[in-house]
Amino acid sequence: MPRHTLSAVLIGLALAAPAAIAADQAQLLDELRGIVEKSRQERAADRWLQRALEDLLAKHDQPPPHDLLYEDFRDGDYSRNPSWQVLSGDFRVVRGQGLVGTATAVGTTPTATGDAPPQSATEALSGLIVGALLDQALGPSQAPADSPAADPPASAGGPAEIRVEAGAGNAFALDIAFRAGSDSDFAIALLQSEAGRYGYRLHVAGGARGGIELQRIRRGNGAVVDSHALARPIDDGALHDLRWQQRSDGTVSVALDGETLLQVSDRAFRDPYPWLTLRIDRGELTVRSLRVSGA
Repeated sequence: MPRHTLSAVLIGLALAAPAAIAADQAQLLDELRGIVEKSRQERAADRWLQRALEDLLAKHDQPPPHDLLYEDFRDGDYSRNPSWQVLSGDFRVVRGQGLVGTATAVGTTPTATGDAPPQSATEALSGLIVGALLDQALGPSQAPADSPAADPPASAGGPAEIRVEAGAGNAFALDIAFRAGSDSDFAIALLQSEAGRYGYRLHVAGGARGGIELQRIRRGNGAVVDSHALARPIDDGALHDLRWQQRSDGTVSVALDGETLLQVSDRAFRDPYPWLTLRIDRGELTVRSLRVSGA
């Protein structure tokens, strides 16, 4: 065979090899996916083998490495590129740390600088008597504007919540690097509308009895899909990496610091998840970076 002909054949094989390998890999993944699903439905394998098969599939069946959303808050502004919307609570960007969100404890009201000190029992009683006399003289509807009756109700506190457009499909990978404050409790949700009535929520609880819980949201109500108790508290102030992945076949996996904690199949939704929300129900959460990737 002439040298130039042999070179042409070798070049052709080299160009064709990646496509052939990709096709073989896709076929292998399809077959492995079928085995895993059949084994799960028929309970043909013990728990250890089933988990090993699912871990193997999760390791190689990754969404395409295409970023749908990436944020590391280095620009110091969460209101642009991308634009986050604060729904409640307090959020700020701390340089070198990321987005910091703090939930306000229920039943407390933030105090401003220069507020008057708490009243004594005698002062409180005097205020009630004066108020009663004013009501009798002027009538309740004519109370002065600075009287207690005209003051706005005190804030009862509550969660801190913020959202952003994520553009995730029904196959995605969400990676978040975060620090959780002491005794914190927060959740990440991927939702199918701004109303948040359908989608999935990943709830993370700190403390001695901390855990991770995957919830399915229907008509605004959450139902537990799977959960895992944490062996070590997650609110230790250290930087943690959490990966939440869903494949097109409905297999959902959640890994914390490289360790898979949840692996479950749920086909409740097929539509995409255009919205992502972060909600802090208790304590403080610092988000160093957040990435959503998919097709």
